[in-house]
Amino acid sequence: MNRSERGFGLLEAIVALTILATTGVALFSWIGTNLREAGRLKQVEREARWRLQAVEWLNGLNPAENPEGRVEFDGLMLRWTSKPAGDFIEGAALFDEGRSLYQLAPFSVSVDVSEREGDTPLKIDATLLGWRRVRDLTAPD
Repeated sequence: MNRSERGFGLLEAIVALTILATTGVALFSWIGTNLREAGRLKQVEREARWRLQAVEWLNGLNPAENPEGRVEFDGLMLRWTSKPAGDFIEGAALFDEGRSLYQLAPFSVSVDVSEREGDTPLKIDATLLGWRRVRDLTAPD
C-alpha cells in the first residue's frame, strides 16, 4: 500500500481539531457578545418605558402642593422631591378682570423610578410648573 493512501493521519486530526476549536471559540465569543448586547438593550428598553410612564404621571403633579412624595402605579414606584427654582409670579388674567386666580413658579423636580423597594432607581430630573390659588373668583357687578 502506498504511503499516500493510508487514510487520515494523526497530524490531519490535530489540524482539524485545532480549526474546529478555533471556530468554536470565535462562535461562543460572538454568542456571548450578542447575549450581553441583548441584555443591555432590554435594560435600555425598560428604562425608556419607565421614563415615559414617569413623565406621563408627572404631567399631573403640582409641586407647589406636593413638594415630595411617593406613588405606586403600573408596577412602578415613583419617589420625588422638588424645590422652587424661581419666584412665584402672577398667572395670566382671567377674562379681562386684570388679575389671575393663580400664581405660578418653576420647580426643580428629582424623581427616582424603580420596580421594587431596594432596586437601583432610574433618576429623572425635570423642571415643572407649580401653581397656587391666591384669590377666589368673584361674580361681576
